[in-house]
Amino acid sequence: MVSFESLLLIVHSGFATLSITLDMLLLFIVFRHTPASFAKFGIMIKLHALADLYVALGSSTGMIRIIPIDWTGIAMAYGPCRFLGSTACFFSLTMILGGETCACFTIIASFIFRLMTIRGRAPTTRDVWWLICGLSLPVPVITSVRAERLIRRVDLSIDQALNVLKDIP
Repeated sequence: MVSFESLLLIVHSGFATLSITLDMLLLFIVFRHTPASFAKFGIMIKLHALADLYVALGSSTGMIRIIPIDWTGIAMAYGPCRFLGSTACFFSLTMILGGETCACFTIIASFIFRLMTIRGRAPTTRDVWWLICGLSLPVPVITSVRAERLIRRVDLSIDQALNVLKDIP
């Protein structure tokens, strides 16, 4: 008989595999079959597809649960990353947070691109790269770095708390 936790892990792994497969198919299609008339906006679609693949790879390594406590959070991981150690789980969470943030800001950048097009100003390739570098990438990079530092600090606090609990008779 398969336990409930094992069943959840199997379902999670199945969806993660499906997500990675579909993201790779999307990347192949976008890189291979984007028409020249759509090339400028295609750059944003490529970045968004890469961010989705990044998130899918991060989420495939484990099921991360974040428990908010005041201004911090405790990340609990279950799945393959726990066999590799806490660093792998932290890296997985950082991939998820950074990739999701990048995907959200890429959507905002694509709305700005479309607004520029509607208003009659044809965006150049340089405009697209300015939108990506100025809007889509800075926040995810900062989020990834801060998340890793924040979670490391919480991990140390939990270790200290568990050591204190061990000493209580």
